[in-house]
Amino acid sequence: MLIENIDKAHTTEMGADRIRRNLGLGDTDVVAWCRERIPDKEAAINKGTPVLRQTVKLFMKNS
Repeated sequence: MLIENIDKAHTTEMGADRIRRNLGLGDTDVVAWCRERIPDKEAAINKGTPVLRQTVKLFMKNS
């Protein structure tokens, strides 16, 4: 479901700041980064991390 709705990804500025800080992304567009990274079969995503939980909330809200 997450990957099927990846085009609906969005977040608030505060959510984007938190994800940037937790992932060390600097000035990166967080939504674009997540849209590229999450479906990547080579991406190592630890499902237990708070960052992933925040990212999943980013995608699942209003999907």
